[in-house]
Amino acid sequence: TSTTTAAQQQPHPPSKIFSFPLQEINNGIQKGAGTGCTTWDSSIAMGLYFGMYPQELLVGKDVLELGSGVGLGGILARVVSKRCENRGKNSNGEEDSVRFTLSEVNRDVINMLRYNTTVAAAANVSSGLLESDELHIE
Repeated sequence: TSTTTAAQQQPHPPSKIFSFPLQEINNGIQKGAGTGCTTWDSSIAMGLYFGMYPQELLVGKDVLELGSGVGLGGILARVVSKRCENRGKNSNGEEDSVRFTLSEVNRDVINMLRYNTTVAAAANVSSGLLESDELHIE
């Protein structure tokens, strides 16, 4: 038998996830907050990639994002994995849950990360796609 990687499988069609006002730290790099104070293209790419293959890459996994910055990549990944979790149980009859831990080292960036995850959850409370306690920040 051969093993199929996520990159070989057909991607899930993109869909509207949700919206929220993501905050960044203005001039944070110059002020010493480091590179985590802004959203990098890689966060967007990561969120989109996980959105294409959520079942294969996220569901049933523990996810640790190193250097989460202001949080866009981790927030998007959590939302797309939650959509898959809501579909039911895994092959062992257990809930298909994902534990997310977002990490950052700069205190100012951690505070902005906490703020963004709280705002994202509050902005989408009716959708049930993100709860404020679903993203662990370290």
